[in-house]
Amino acid sequence: DELPNAEDAKALKLAVPAGEPIDASVFLCCKERRLPPASQISSLDRHQLKLRIWNVGNVLVKAHNCLQLPGNYISLSPLLRKCFRRIMYILMDDINANVDDEDISQTIANREAASSGDDEGAAETADGSAAESS
Repeated sequence: DELPNAEDAKALKLAVPAGEPIDASVFLCCKERRLPPASQISSLDRHQLKLRIWNVGNVLVKAHNCLQLPGNYISLSPLLRKCFRRIMYILMDDINANVDDEDISQTIANREAASSGDDEGAAETADGSAAESS
């Protein structure tokens, strides 16, 4: 009945124009259950792909949560949960594969050493300021 305003019209437009090929990289990641190796894709493209996969996971979890309510579509809930879990494992495996445990251990050790050094310095400062005020 009413014509949409300009903002509504922009929201209705497709992100990919009609007739253009659609990027299937998210589908391929889900099908292969992993992200492509870092040697096959640039760092920026890999990051953007992870964000797209994350967004798909968010949509799946929200749809799953909505379908938990009693109704005609409750039987879709396990399928959506399974799809979300697959995406979660894809992203989790990528994070675990790109984390260097030795580097993290060294960083933690450096922070602990720095914080214990700061505590000693704070104690000396407190002792020094207490000595000055006496």
